Amino acid sequence: MSEEIQQAPRVPCRGEIDFWIGSLRFSGYYSDISTTGIYIETMNPPEPGTRFKMRFTLPGYQRAIKVEGVVIWSRVPMGMGVQFVALTQDDYAAIKNFTATAQTR
Repeated sequence: MSEEIQQAPRVPCRGEIDFWIGSLRFSGYYSDISTTGIYIETMNPPEPGTRFKMRFTLPGYQRAIKVEGVVIWSRVPMGMGVQFVALTQDDYAAIKNFTATAQTR
């Protein structure tokens, strides 16, 4: 795990998330986020190493973030820790702004 991933501040928050593994669509909730990853609550998380696409909106934002991620760890029936793989500069900036603002509240 890189130093950036270990040091990225995780911010508790809750929102709906949709994700696709192959052609299968799943819906759930996320409960924390950082610029490097997200925690997704799901009863049947995929195995670590699984890559998938996801879409979610940050609290207080209107534009959806669409990103690919990889499962770093999973626990049945709790959820999974996901590392972002292909985050655009705009999405990175939105998450960074959100996490910085949330930490000062």
